[in-house]
Amino acid sequence: MEQVKATLKYLLKAYFGGCVGCLGALSTVAALILGFAVVLGPQLGGALQQAPVMLAPLLSGPAGAAGGPPTGLPGGPGATMPTPAPTPTGTLPRLEVWLTKENRPDAPAIAMFRAGETTKGYIWARGPKGTTVSFDLWMAAPNGSKERFGPAGVFRTDPGGGPVSCGEVAGPPPVKGIYTLEAVIGTTSVGSTTFTVQ
Repeated sequence: MEQVKATLKYLLKAYFGGCVGCLGALSTVAALILGFAVVLGPQLGGALQQAPVMLAPLLSGPAGAAGGPPTGLPGGPGATMPTPAPTPTGTLPRLEVWLTKENRPDAPAIAMFRAGETTKGYIWARGPKGTTVSFDLWMAAPNGSKERFGPAGVFRTDPGGGPVSCGEVAGPPPVKGIYTLEAVIGTTSVGSTTFTVQ
């Protein structure tokens, strides 16, 4: 019987020792979080306020280009006209821009989507051989609004003159009409393609 009491006493000590240890660990973690919040609070608060601004291009950018999900078409509620960067000096190359329904640059180019179907197209661009330039992609909706795909200067031409993937556009179109997809360096259009939503 004495051995059973000793065993129970040992188990109770271990149980309460574990509870106190757990409470100690939780209070240490809480103290560390509070300490970081007090010391780094202003910096973290500023970073958290800027997070939507920093993440917006990634969240609205094309899949693959900036790691974000596919974008919708511009022209919906709240569409704005962002200010482009100034145009660099010198001769700018002409770029070829096109859309395909398949994720292959050699697939047939598309120029029309039917109303009611989900719009999905892969965007491709090609520059002249021996030239590498950074460019932005802008899409103009029938109502005149424009939307940029991805962060500024994220797309670059292939120096070998091959096609480069610029991601995809997907979603139901908000407005029927003619859309223009435009490659822009600074404020100068260097190539474009149009497609119609009927």
